[in-house]
Amino acid sequence: MIDVKNSSALKCGVCAPIGGFGNHVRWLALLDPVFQFEATPLAEPRFKKISDSSRHIKFLDTDSKLDSFCTQIYSSKRSWDNWLWMEFLYREDLDEVLLFEHRGSQIDGIDKNLVLTINPELALRSYFKLNSNLNHCTPEIFKQQTTQFNLGVGSKNPENKIMNVDCLYQSTLDRTFYNNMIEWFELSDCYDLANQVHGLWFAAHQRAEQEFVEYTNNLYKRIK
Repeated sequence: MIDVKNSSALKCGVCAPIGGFGNHVRWLALLDPVFQFEATPLAEPRFKKISDSSRHIKFLDTDSKLDSFCTQIYSSKRSWDNWLWMEFLYREDLDEVLLFEHRGSQIDGIDKNLVLTINPELALRSYFKLNSNLNHCTPEIFKQQTTQFNLGVGSKNPENKIMNVDCLYQSTLDRTFYNNMIEWFELSDCYDLANQVHGLWFAAHQRAEQEFVEYTNNLYKRIK
């Protein structure tokens, strides 16, 4: 459940392929002071790593937003085995503030659409550790679908803003990418805060990757 205190009158949307960092880009946009809300997901917690009380987030000012990322959204407990669950805790509720989706079919009625493209290999690497099933795809089909998205969704509407996210997979938030994003959405410059949040996100990705490999290696060592 989301309690919106204030939000932009401009309807904005982010569209990205699976594994294309779309949810993270939306979080970066929501750091703007114009977005103020509190959210407590109704879903029951299924992971002991994350307690029920930690699911409530406050996006009211700079301090509360950074605290929500440090202690909950991109906390040190965020890893491969709870990543998608944590993402979906807030994802649908946040659509009331800034829409995010993968298909491109829901963004046509939005004033400002940001369509993200990504190198298929990078999308596979970032997503495989979070969902090795790849949504019932082989790695090759997954990459083909990413390529099709890159070539298709962005070109459906010439008014969409298309940006490549390859530059995001590093510890420091790419300044040019961030500047282009906030200019498109007509948001204020919160780069210092966004860079801190981005660092937490990248550290969580690196931790998830390491812990996934360690778990998988240990699992199959035990089976031998």
